[in-house]
Amino acid sequence: STGQLLDRAVLEAGDRAALIVPATVDGKPERRWTYRELQTDAQRVAYALLRDFVPGDRVATWAAGSANFVVLQLGAALAGVVLVTLNPANRAAELQYMLHQSQARGLFLDRTFRQMDNIAVLNSVRSSVPQLETVIYMDEWDGFLAQARARELPAVKHDAPAMILFTSGSTGKPKAAVLSHEGMVNASALTAHQLSMRPADVWLNVLPMFQIGGTGTVAL
Repeated sequence: STGQLLDRAVLEAGDRAALIVPATVDGKPERRWTYRELQTDAQRVAYALLRDFVPGDRVATWAAGSANFVVLQLGAALAGVVLVTLNPANRAAELQYMLHQSQARGLFLDRTFRQMDNIAVLNSVRSSVPQLETVIYMDEWDGFLAQARARELPAVKHDAPAMILFTSGSTGKPKAAVLSHEGMVNASALTAHQLSMRPADVWLNVLPMFQIGGTGTVAL
């Protein structure tokens, strides 16, 4: 599974840099995680998720790419929770359709995206997605993690669903593509092999994290 891949990386290169967020022009400092630190944070996310969800539940993201997005993806994998990644530019009709199709019980979102009020959009569709029980804002990440209590993590099978991504919908309604842990790990490994990547090489992720390129091919 994806979680086992992280465990293996910790055993082989626990103190090596795993995730780097460069300093920004507005003064935010660089942030770094080793594989061991990434595993620790992902486990905390898994513990926090399992407070409100059970393995197999679908939890959606409607947010821009970030380091917390990566940690959430890995934490969901450890918890056996299926992550549903939605385009942050989606508006009411797309949001309602995808939340309904995926039957997501939870949603992580940004309050705004490109000056658009996501809270107002969510409120406009909330009554039509009654299965959506838990809403967590990405700027309340620390509060979400504060709910974490150590517990036994589930054994996640290699062929269990890891993520649901939606197609572009160019010929009709977007289709929900269910990706297994095994499929995502193999796709990432084969991509790295094809590009002749070596241990300690650095990947630069410039791809949207709601797409397979940003969440699978690069993030894993």
